[in-house]
Amino acid sequence: MTLPSLLRFRTTWWRPHNRGLQRACATFRSGFQGATISTLTRAFRLPLPGSAAPGVAECARGLWELIHSHLRLGGRSRTPGNRIVYLYTKKVGKAPKSACGICPGRLRGVRAVRPKVLMRLSKTKKHVSRAYGGSMCAKCVRDRIKRAFLIEEQKIVVKVLKAQAQSQKSK
Repeated sequence: MTLPSLLRFRTTWWRPHNRGLQRACATFRSGFQGATISTLTRAFRLPLPGSAAPGVAECARGLWELIHSHLRLGGRSRTPGNRIVYLYTKKVGKAPKSACGICPGRLRGVRAVRPKVLMRLSKTKKHVSRAYGGSMCAKCVRDRIKRAFLIEEQKIVVKVLKAQAQSQKSK
């Protein structure tokens, strides 16, 4: 296996996962002066030329590395076949907040997904069947309706009082 093919085989050679790889990166920067194939294959986690294929642990390690750049405990999960694998975790979506700006929570009844997924959802999953359904919470809508009703009642009372005052003036 020649050096260029070695580098083509391993695309993530620049990630410093271990000391051997850091050494290999240093030798790469220095133009491979004093570098041997064995140190490079050890650093790039490849089998030596002419040797057998890597073991299961090396394959698994390489698989994790390609899928997930950080080998941490949180990224691992166990499959039904009792294998430990790393999985992609997508960004967590958030439900919209109330438009009133007073209520601290998120809207209930609206799916909490990322914008691209929200684009593909049906309309029934993006709003609630109510006035201001997808933008305001129920409490704010209820308060707004009460406030509007009381303001209208107050206007009517003011009109009645004005009419009574005019009728008393005319007498």
